[in-house]
Amino acid sequence: MNPRASMLAYLEYLGSADVVGLRSLFASNATVNSPLYGELSAVEFYDRLLQDTTASTLQLHHQWYDEKSLRGALFFAYGWEMANGQFAQFDVVDIIQFNAQGEIEALQIIYDTQATRTAWQS
Repeated sequence: MNPRASMLAYLEYLGSADVVGLRSLFASNATVNSPLYGELSAVEFYDRLLQDTTASTLQLHHQWYDEKSLRGALFFAYGWEMANGQFAQFDVVDIIQFNAQGEIEALQIIYDTQATRTAWQS
């Protein structure tokens, strides 16, 4: 799958809590760095996130990709219904580094945690 298509598939899989689909996009040694969870392997991050999630809604604002650096970014709105009954809506930027095979090798999640951290810790 090409990186642009992978980024759109990523949003689809994340929104539908498709852990198998998510894992298929990542290299075996991939990492995710998140404001709430810190830096984890992609497998551990999505296992933990999906355990903490009842439902998600995602609305893409914009997508960027640079073929030279193998880097892309997604800017989207994320509605997060947490397993603890809390809900948060916020904008997110995901910076994605691909490897030469087109797999995600690193993903950096960027958003303001002011509203989400309190709800997540409840």
